[in-house]
Amino acid sequence: MEVDLPDAEAWDALRGQIEARGGAMVTAPDGYDARPFTTVEVEFRVGGRRVASAPGQIVHIAPDGHLALTFDEDAKARLVRASAPAASSTDDEVGLAGWKKFEQMSKAEKIRVARYGNQAERGFVLRDKDPSLHQLVLNNPGLSARELSSLIRAGRVSGPFIRKITERAEWMGNSTIQEALLLHPLTPADIAIMLVGKVPLQVVKRLAKSGKGKAQVVAAARRRALRK
Repeated sequence: MEVDLPDAEAWDALRGQIEARGGAMVTAPDGYDARPFTTVEVEFRVGGRRVASAPGQIVHIAPDGHLALTFDEDAKARLVRASAPAASSTDDEVGLAGWKKFEQMSKAEKIRVARYGNQAERGFVLRDKDPSLHQLVLNNPGLSARELSSLIRAGRVSGPFIRKITERAEWMGNSTIQEALLLHPLTPADIAIMLVGKVPLQVVKRLAKSGKGKAQVVAAARRRALRK
């Protein structure tokens, strides 16, 4: 199974998840026939180039196709050691040109990009130093639940952005986003505890077993896991 990541920053965020939790949520390739509790060879690619591969076990399949994978100690060590390849000069030039163009825009132009820009442009908005722009991405009609949950899992959103997500019923009602928020360290504890009662039991059991998270959230997960 191939897992494609857009850039080295996304790979570093994923490595951090693997190092901290022994696993990670990834996006399954289109049409991939994922089966729970099977072991598969996972090849991670950044910008189309291979970074590392290791066997992982599929422990949960989210409704939108995201897969929860766990890795044994050898596989974990191999993945954590792997660094993303340096971007090609062409990739650097294209990305830098887009960012430079965005940086030179007026605030009104940046607001329009936040509201109507494509996925790459939404990434530029979230990199901008002005946090008031970030929340506008949530009104962008091109933003899907799958993209938003990937941004949350990759650690590419701020605490204030997380809070804005939690205020939006249309996002909080999505099971994949619920799961991503539950596992994010910047999600307010009261919201995370509420989500413990909403996400699939397998997710709760993983959190209870790993103990990685705010103490009160992990305690709530353990209480639910013991009730079942």
